[in-house]
Amino acid sequence: MSERTLSCEEAIGLLLDYLDDELEADRREDMDQHLDLCRSCYSRHEFEKGLKSRVAELSREPVRAEFHERIKALVSQFGRDEPDRDEDPSGVEP
Repeated sequence: MSERTLSCEEAIGLLLDYLDDELEADRREDMDQHLDLCRSCYSRHEFEKGLKSRVAELSREPVRAEFHERIKALVSQFGRDEPDRDEDPSGVEP
């Protein structure tokens, strides 16, 4: 463990790497120490950890057919709203 304590700004900057277990051992120990002492950063850590877990859960759930159809309809509608490529986008006739 290093002699220096992380600031909250440094800890928040390292938080995602910490959650992904991508920090060097000494930086991880610094984060552990900071999170043990700082309620604010610990709360942020818990929120981000929960969010990451929930996103991972959602990515495993199958998408309903209605969702696929809605996306296709939106894409189709978006394509109809676009001006023809040969048209002047300003709509002014030459």
